[in-house]
Amino acid sequence: MSDDVDVSDRTQVRNARKSAAAEEREEGERLAAFLGHPIARRWMWRLLEACHTFSTSFDDNPYRTAFREGERNVGIRVLADIMRNCPHQYSVMTQEAENVRYASKPKPTASGPKFDQPFSGVGGFTSEYEPGDDNGA
Repeated sequence: MSDDVDVSDRTQVRNARKSAAAEEREEGERLAAFLGHPIARRWMWRLLEACHTFSTSFDDNPYRTAFREGERNVGIRVLADIMRNCPHQYSVMTQEAENVRYASKPKPTASGPKFDQPFSGVGGFTSEYEPGDDNGA
């Protein structure tokens, strides 16, 4: 609400509330329109990660912890705006980030386990003890 509102006048208070609600709704619509673009979602995801939104702020140095908590607070506020105004865009953004993360991981090679051969124990190690063998106990 504006500073020049006479709080004793109900009409002015009601109008100020309506104006504030309309402004908040417009900001939400702008955020949803912004996140409607893949490049904007990628930028927003990087911002949320840079703010340590999804990780702990703890550090052995309490000043670093306080600084990171400030960054995290910004990230949490932005995330709250996204979740309040366009939660679907958040789910799209997380799926896109996961796809990028998955695409950047090295692909498995053919040197993995051979499934057509008998299993040789945990981690590829064999044991001298065989089930049913009473000498290994």
